[in-house]
Amino acid sequence: MVTLVFCAFLHQNYYCQKTNPKKFVLHPSQDSTAIYSSNKSRPFKYGFAYDTAAFRHQTETIKKMLDFIEIKKNDYVADVGGASGWYEAMFSVFTEGVNYFVEDIDTAYSNKIELDKAVKFYTKYRKSKQSNSFRFMLGTKRKTYLPDSLFEL
Repeated sequence: MVTLVFCAFLHQNYYCQKTNPKKFVLHPSQDSTAIYSSNKSRPFKYGFAYDTAAFRHQTETIKKMLDFIEIKKNDYVADVGGASGWYEAMFSVFTEGVNYFVEDIDTAYSNKIELDKAVKFYTKYRKSKQSNSFRFMLGTKRKTYLPDSLFEL
């Protein structure tokens, strides 16, 4: 089993902020297309909830990311600073039997409820029953609570 930890999505979020600053806000917005939105039409607060057409458009990018980080069945994957877990939820459309851990320190948009919402939203794009597991971990600025037996930090 391979264990992975990634915090690389900060780069993509930075890119989003630079290319479309009105959609990348660090406080809740009522704009349902912003990365952080409290609009009631949103299925989860943080991350992008792609409709079917947009998700199809993103498919190749997601697959390239998965090929690059080589996530395989039975892997343990941790995303420190993972917000709502929307990336892991998207990845789960194309992975089987992966154990995802999402950790963050901000409970305003990062918690088990938001993770469950993101997973539920993206599971509808799967061709088979959801076979991945998801676990939310609340960390602090100085400590992660990821299982020591799985991750070397």
